[in-house]
Amino acid sequence: HDQPVCSVAWNPIHNVIVTASWDGYVRMWDGKQQQPVWQQSVGGKIFRMGVHSPFLVTCDNFRNVNVSNLNTLFTGNAPQQPTKIVPPLQKLQSRSMGLFPDKEHELPGVAVGSVEGRVGICHFKQEHRNMNFSFKCHRQETRQGIQIYAVNTIDFHPKHGTFATG
Repeated sequence: HDQPVCSVAWNPIHNVIVTASWDGYVRMWDGKQQQPVWQQSVGGKIFRMGVHSPFLVTCDNFRNVNVSNLNTLFTGNAPQQPTKIVPPLQKLQSRSMGLFPDKEHELPGVAVGSVEGRVGICHFKQEHRNMNFSFKCHRQETRQGIQIYAVNTIDFHPKHGTFATG
């Protein structure tokens, strides 16, 4: 990468390490060579990346959520371009994300936290996009007004599907 790496994850489908960087590239490494075995630009500075098989998801500086299906990533002569989903009501940069722990992939999606103390819930499938929403959190009332804190992390419970933000 040409700029700092922001996220590292394991891709169990292809047995490679996946890295995402501020240079806008997602790269896959097999550890047997110094060059990546695959790379793709998402067109913007990547702030967060996650892998929840079969999905590879990045959040970029344009507030896009870029979703790729790892099962179909290498179909045809060229990799498929990711589907872009804009989180609802998110006005400022993404800071964190957590992928839904949906094992059957019936309702896949992501929760995206921002520096504005807001979390957007985004579903990947078109038929579920009407269920997208966002909510405010990480706020504290003070004498001077409301203090807003960034959502720095989001983590889902693997069994119950509930999540916590921090």
